Amino acid sequence: MTSTQEHGDGGNSDDARAGHHARPALTGTHTGEDGRPVVWLVADGGLAVGSYEFVFAVGAYFAALGADLPEPPFLDRVAVRFGIADPEAQYHVPLLVSPWAYSTYRGG
Repeated sequence: MTSTQEHGDGGNSDDARAGHHARPALTGTHTGEDGRPVVWLVADGGLAVGSYEFVFAVGAYFAALGADLPEPPFLDRVAVRFGIADPEAQYHVPLLVSPWAYSTYRGG
């Protein structure tokens, strides 16, 4: 999983072609057996108001579990874009995922 921030200065653009990312990664981690990151992606006080994106490598995750996946997998990398309006608030961004579907929400 990687985390990026998009600045509001218009300097970043989206490229819909797979594998092309205009924003540099801020950090990265992997999940433990319970599905949670082994290292927090953002430490206390590390958030700024802005737009962020988590990219989850779900294809590699399910392949490592031995799931029977097509090649390429239906879901390979899942991007979740969200906004931080209050840098003092707690943000929990879970991803519920299977090889065929995903859902996310803002937890507390």
